[in-house]
Amino acid sequence: MLVVTLALHRLKPRVSLGCMKSGPILAQKNVNYHEPVYWKFGEEGNRYFLHATGHIYAISRELATYFSQPCMPILHQYANEDVSLGAWFIGLEVEHINECNMFCGTPPGAHFARAHFMGCMDSTAADFVFSGCQKCNIG
Repeated sequence: MLVVTLALHRLKPRVSLGCMKSGPILAQKNVNYHEPVYWKFGEEGNRYFLHATGHIYAISRELATYFSQPCMPILHQYANEDVSLGAWFIGLEVEHINECNMFCGTPPGAHFARAHFMGCMDSTAADFVFSGCQKCNIG
């Protein structure tokens, strides 16, 4: 299924595939996914911009090539890599594709252990809602 999904979008020049979310920016210390520079996003209580998150996400070859250039170390890295990547996309023409069939939800067998990934990989329904993941109708 992953191969088919990637093949469908392979020729698109600037694409980000994944479980898209726009969750709260966590200013409180000692919580999962705390953002030390939360103030850069405006007032406390603001939400992150739309970005791919979860146990797997993909970007097109053109975007990967662009961000692998030697001058790119000047890009700010936030506390979480998915937020950093999403921030870098803000000034670019990037198509965000919410691929629910591949990237959202809890994998089989993970119901009794908390997943170690942010966003849609959280193993409880409360965490899923809190994370800001876009809901998908998978059927």
